[in-house]
Amino acid sequence: MRHLQFFIKSLKIHMMKILSLIFTVLFCAFSAQSFAYDWKKDGERLTFSVSWSFVHVGNAELLLRNDADEYEIIGRAWTDDTYNSLYRLRDRIRIEGVHTKEQPFLSKSYVAELKENDYRADKLVTYNHEKNICTYTNRHKNRPTVRFDVEPYTRDMISALYALRSLNDKPKVGDVYTLPVVHYDSQYTYTLRVLEKERMDTALGKKDVFEIQPILTRSIKDGGKSKARLRLWVTADGQFVPVKVEIKLNFGSFRAMLTNAEGANSPSITPIGIPEEGEVDMNLEKRFDDDRYNR
Repeated sequence: MRHLQFFIKSLKIHMMKILSLIFTVLFCAFSAQSFAYDWKKDGERLTFSVSWSFVHVGNAELLLRNDADEYEIIGRAWTDDTYNSLYRLRDRIRIEGVHTKEQPFLSKSYVAELKENDYRADKLVTYNHEKNICTYTNRHKNRPTVRFDVEPYTRDMISALYALRSLNDKPKVGDVYTLPVVHYDSQYTYTLRVLEKERMDTALGKKDVFEIQPILTRSIKDGGKSKARLRLWVTADGQFVPVKVEIKLNFGSFRAMLTNAEGANSPSITPIGIPEEGEVDMNLEKRFDDDRYNR
């Protein structure tokens, strides 16, 4: 019983944070894909299976729509039928941004619509790159908007990693990538360290892989603390396919595995209750379509 209570508490606290981090590091691992689409032209739809200590608990999907001038990213995460009675999660993230001559994937807006048991949130972040200012509004609770200065080219975490991915850089052991990012009203330095190269048995066979350590460090005014619990393993064959993503907790660990990668026009498997377009119903009552799927 104690383990079950801890599981529910861990799932509630960590699920969306972990999925957000998993989303961001998975993006940077696809800079030279062998899939039958061009993500810069066709966009893409990535699907992941998420487990807690080897037990499947849910799924996540990332959709990119992209053209020469603008982009849109839609991320959705949900617990599956087995765990909905313990903890129901139906979350959506929507990001819009632009490409300039100087910088790709510059965030304009970031919206998080979160439905986690009885918890509801509708959070908006806007980015003004001309004035280097961001605003944060907790719209579901009608809180006043917070306005703060940021570093040039500050992005949300997902757009930041897409910007790195667009560089087509080839990592090697010892490389370090650093970007300024904002998550809600907190500022971070996002660092990716390529730790080592090793041989690993994977779903693709025995492969040479890179182990990558993502690190989030708060700005000095936000406390200056760092988080480095996440690890990512990608193939070292020039394709950089992620074979394992893991975050360690005090009890057990969360893991995400890529299950499908296709162009943006491919079908979705998400619950109808978290639509790709339009509004998310924030009522506490369970919707009839919360557990119906786009399959």
